[in-house]
Amino acid sequence: MPRPPALPEPGHELAQAIAPNDAVLPVVLGEAGRTPRVKARFVYRGTSDPFGFAPRFTAASGPSALLEANATGLAAANLAPDSDGVVRRVPVAFRLGDGLVPGMAAEALRLLSGRADISVVSDERDPLSFLSGIGIAGLDTGKGLIPTGKDGRAWLRYEADSRPLDASVLGALPLKGAVVVIGLEGKVVQTPLGPDGTASVVAQSIENLLRNSVLIRPSWAKLAEALFLAGAGAAMIVLLRIGLAESALLRHLSDDSLVGWAWSPGAGRMPAPGSQAEFGALMRAWAGAGALPAPMSKPTTRTSPRPLARWLTVSTLRRDDPVFRAAGGFDAIDRDRGTPRGGAPPTPPVRTTAVRLS
Repeated sequence: MPRPPALPEPGHELAQAIAPNDAVLPVVLGEAGRTPRVKARFVYRGTSDPFGFAPRFTAASGPSALLEANATGLAAANLAPDSDGVVRRVPVAFRLGDGLVPGMAAEALRLLSGRADISVVSDERDPLSFLSGIGIAGLDTGKGLIPTGKDGRAWLRYEADSRPLDASVLGALPLKGAVVVIGLEGKVVQTPLGPDGTASVVAQSIENLLRNSVLIRPSWAKLAEALFLAGAGAAMIVLLRIGLAESALLRHLSDDSLVGWAWSPGAGRMPAPGSQAEFGALMRAWAGAGALPAPMSKPTTRTSPRPLARWLTVSTLRRDDPVFRAAGGFDAIDRDRGTPRGGAPPTPPVRTTAVRLS
């Protein structure tokens, strides 16, 4: 009995189609599957490995061995949105175990440049890197440096008039020398300009790197921010010392919506215990007990706050702290020794103490 002819391996037609072209196939990070054999090689300029801040994954799902063999490059299809779900940046590299996987835009730029490797520059010359650690300063393209964050993500400059091509008319278009990004229909992500297809975002990221048109921060921005914070802190200390900022600070803690975000952080986040009103009341009681410095010009005598029917848990305060004295008495639960109501407060610090202001 004759043996039936062997069926072709799944994907053989696609493999034959991409063989004569420079095709980059996607790798899905975070999903278990066939481990890809990345074709790009990463190099960096600097004395220390700058990839420590790159997004990390422990699993990946790559294309079949036949497709991988006929493809010119492999790259991660992940877009790594920010914490609010909006895609503002694209990574140059991802960490996969002990190795690296390039992003789609970086791999496409490598092939279009005719290079065998992807080169990045370390930010070790940044004066602030000794505080935050050494990361990536930018992608070296041979024609200039494309700035990135420490994690190797570049800020995208989106075009408002970006329109996807209709796949049905691709055969009628002159595509020689063009970069074509093919994505799943209906696969949409959120961008600063609204919902957009993943293929469109990848295409715009490739264009950003090719033209070096990514959004960048001025080189002096970090130093200016550090000086501003130092100046603002010094000004706050001066204002507290002369008694002008205390009421403003307490209003900020009690009423400001920025502080109130801690109690309404949004879906998927754990809110702070209690409420902002309770927090403001406790801070006013603490300030009234003398926790904030008294004005230098007009010393004032502070009175005890109104009783608060709440329990306050502290971990670092001493029992002779003004907040205890302002309470007019306290009930303490101490695992090591007990102090009766109105007793003399011991001087050693308490590790965990529950205090009721009364």
